[in-house]
Amino acid sequence: YDHYRIELPLAIAVAAASLQGKYELVLVDERVTPGYEQEVLRHLDDAICVGISSITGYQIKGGIAMARKVREANPEVPIVWGGYHPSLFPEQTCESWACDIACVGQGDVTFPEIVQKLAEEGKPPEDVPSSVYWTADGVVANARRPLVAMSEILPIPYNLLDVSRTIELNQKQNRETIRTIEYHSSQGCPGKCAYCADATLFQRRWTGVEAERMVDEIAGLVETYNLDQVNFSDANFFANQKRVRAICSGFIERGLDIRWVASARPDTFHRYRPETLELIRDSGCKRVIIGAESASAPVLELITKGATAEDHLKSARTCSDYGIGGTFTFITGFPRPAGEPPQETATDLLAFIEKIKQINPNIRTKIF
Repeated sequence: YDHYRIELPLAIAVAAASLQGKYELVLVDERVTPGYEQEVLRHLDDAICVGISSITGYQIKGGIAMARKVREANPEVPIVWGGYHPSLFPEQTCESWACDIACVGQGDVTFPEIVQKLAEEGKPPEDVPSSVYWTADGVVANARRPLVAMSEILPIPYNLLDVSRTIELNQKQNRETIRTIEYHSSQGCPGKCAYCADATLFQRRWTGVEAERMVDEIAGLVETYNLDQVNFSDANFFANQKRVRAICSGFIERGLDIRWVASARPDTFHRYRPETLELIRDSGCKRVIIGAESASAPVLELITKGATAEDHLKSARTCSDYGIGGTFTFITGFPRPAGEPPQETATDLLAFIEKIKQINPNIRTKIF
C-alpha cells in the first residue's frame, strides 16, 4: 500500500498516552520507522507485551508477519491486538496463534489496563472490561465497557511519533507541497450505516473533544510542527453544529493561518446554518469529504444510509455556494440476491457524478 498517503498512527499514540512516565514506550510505524522489524525485535527481552493495531484488510498481513517474528524470537511475550478488526472480531482474532489478547473498542482506555495487569501480575486481563483473551480452556470475552467521553481521554502524545519523518515522506512519495498532519477530535457517529464499523462498535453514539481544548491543542501542533494543514480523521466531524461553530470561531480568534479537512454526512452538511457555513469557510476549511456511497434509492435503503441522492446534490450545492471544496465518495459492488441485476450500474453512478460536476466541476469524486 505504498501509494496511500501516510497518516499518523494516532490510535497507538493515544493508547500509550497514560503509560508515559510509567514504562519505556516504543512506538513503531511499519511505513515510517526505518528497519521497523528489528526495532521491535531488539526490545523484546524486557517487553511486557507487543501491541499490534489493524483494520480489516491489508494491515492484517503486516501484523501477522510481525507477530510471527515476535513468536520466533521470544514466544513468552504476550501479543495484544487492537483496532477495528480485533474490535469487531475479537474471539476470532484470539483463536489465532498470532494473538493472546484482543483490546476491544477504545484502546486508549483498555490497553493501559491490560498493560498494568500484565506488568504487575503477569496474568491475563481477567477483570479488564472490553478485553478478550486466549486460555487453554478456550477464549474468554469480558463484558464491554460503555463509550468513554473524549473529555476523559488524554491528548494524543504526538511526541511519541516521528511526525517530521512522516511529513517528509508524504512530501517525497506523494508530492505534497504543504506540511500536514492528522488529528482525531471525536469518536463514533449517530448514523446507522450498515456497512460501517462505527455503527456496530460505538452503537451509534458520538463523543467529541471540547472546542476550547481542541483549539488549544491544534494551535500547539501548528507551532511545534510548522503546519499548513490539519486533516481531521473523525468519522463524523460535523455531528455537532454548536461544537463546529465554537471550533471555527476559536481558529479565527487565535489567528490560526491553517487549512483543514474533515468528513461529513450528506444529510447533515447542507442543513447547516448559513452563518456556520461562513465560519467553516473563513476558518480555513479547504475541503469537506462527504460519504455519499450511492445514488440509488434501493441501495441507500439496503445500507440504511439515512440519506438520499437529493441530499448529495444539496450538499454539493452547499459546498459550491460557500466556496468550500468537496469530495464525494461512492461504493460499488454492494451484495444483491443471486440472479438479480445490480440496483446501480457503473453507468448509473457515473451519470449521477456528472450531475454533481454540473453543480461545480471542481468537486472531486472517488469510487471504491
